[in-house]
Amino acid sequence: MVSTNNELIHEIEGILSLDKYMAFSYEIIEETKKRLCDDVCPVEIEYCRKLLLASSLSIKEIADVMERDADNLRRYSITSIKEKRSLDQGQEYNPKEPPEEEDPSNETYVCHSKTFLLQHAIYYLVLKYKTVDLVAFLKAIRKPHAVKYAKALRRLFPEFNNKERIKE
Repeated sequence: MVSTNNELIHEIEGILSLDKYMAFSYEIIEETKKRLCDDVCPVEIEYCRKLLLASSLSIKEIADVMERDADNLRRYSITSIKEKRSLDQGQEYNPKEPPEEEDPSNETYVCHSKTFLLQHAIYYLVLKYKTVDLVAFLKAIRKPHAVKYAKALRRLFPEFNNKERIKE
């Protein structure tokens, strides 16, 4: 069943408010020695909505993976957080313009969004079960350098490279 935008937003807000979701999130945050933000901005909910639509996944499938494949999802999330720099492909820019000089001293880690686990679960399912083509998914969500990012994900998680597409 296809949800309307408002229904999907309410489903996202619903899973984010579950005690089980928050406990799982805090386990990962503690393991990675990071912090979790107190608030969720509407733009974060909208981004998750776009991820779900691009992945053809449902909130029920996300809840299921958190239940039945929690250990692997936990490992995936922890590795993704710890290896963020190796996954980062930078921003795309107009080749007619000179690249901007980046000043890493301007970047400060604030905290992880409460939506991080939902986002990781979506990526995990797309990567592991190939619910949709990974590169097409990354392009649909406007991930910079989608092809390079897909290669970096596959390199970081080689155990998912030969999995079959999820069965309906």
